[in-house]
Amino acid sequence: MKTKKSILIFISIIAIIFLGIFLAVKLLNKRDEYYITDYEQLYDVAVQYLIDNDDNQNKSKERYKIFIDYKGFGITQDKEYRYAYMWIYDESYYVSNDKIISDSGSSMPYKFTFKDNKVVKCEIPKDGSQYVSSIKYMFPNDIENKVINYQFSDDKLKNDVKKYYSDLEDTTIYFSIGEGYTFDGKIIETGNDYIVVEVLQKTGSFNKADKVRMKIDRPVNGINDFYVVGNSVRITFNGNIDTSNPMQIGADKIEFIG
Repeated sequence: MKTKKSILIFISIIAIIFLGIFLAVKLLNKRDEYYITDYEQLYDVAVQYLIDNDDNQNKSKERYKIFIDYKGFGITQDKEYRYAYMWIYDESYYVSNDKIISDSGSSMPYKFTFKDNKVVKCEIPKDGSQYVSSIKYMFPNDIENKVINYQFSDDKLKNDVKKYYSDLEDTTIYFSIGEGYTFDGKIIETGNDYIVVEVLQKTGSFNKADKVRMKIDRPVNGINDFYVVGNSVRITFNGNIDTSNPMQIGADKIEFIG
C-alpha cells in the first residue's frame, strides 16, 4: 500500500510541476503584452499574407480566386513584436464550363506575429482534444473564451463571390472537392448519432431546401460539438444517395461553417 501511495503522490507532484511550468510560460509570454489601437491595418497585412502564401494546387484553374473575410479580436505588442488575433474564414473558387466551383475553405482562429509590420509567424490551434488548450495558450486571457465560442457567418463572403463572378449567366455555386461530392446544409434536426440538414444551395446532387439525413460521431467530451440546430455545415460524401424520405447519405466529412 505504501508503494502505491508513494507512486500516486509522485505522479501528483509531477502533474503540478508541469501545470506550473505551463502557466509560467503563458504568463511570461503575455507579461509585457498590451493592446494598441492605431495598427488596425495589420489585419489587412495578415490577410494579404495568406493570399500571397496560398499554395492551392488548383491556382492555375480558370479565374481561380481566394476570398477571405475575418473578425479581429485585437492587436497587441510587447518589446519586440506586434500580434494580431483573428478569426479567418477563407474559401477558394474557380470557373469550369462557365460554372462557379467551390474548391476548398477553412474557418478558424489565427495568431499573427509581426516584426516591422511584416508577418514573421502565423499560428493556428491544434486539432481535436488539444484545440481548446492551444487557444488558451495562444490568445490573451481576456479574449480566449470569445475565440473558443465564436461562430462566423459567411454571408458577406458568399455575396463577394457572386459579385466577383456576376458576369456569368449562372451564378449558382457548385461544389466539387477531389473525387467526392460536397454541399452546404443547415442543421434542422439532431439526434445522438445523426443530423438532418436542409440543403442551402442547388448542387449536382441536391436541390435547394432538400432534406438530407446522415450519421455522425459526436465528440466524446462535448468539446467542439457543432451538431446543433441552426448551425451550417459543409458535407462531403461519395455520391451515393438513399432516396428515402428524407434522403440519406454516408458523410465522409462534416465541417462547421457558421
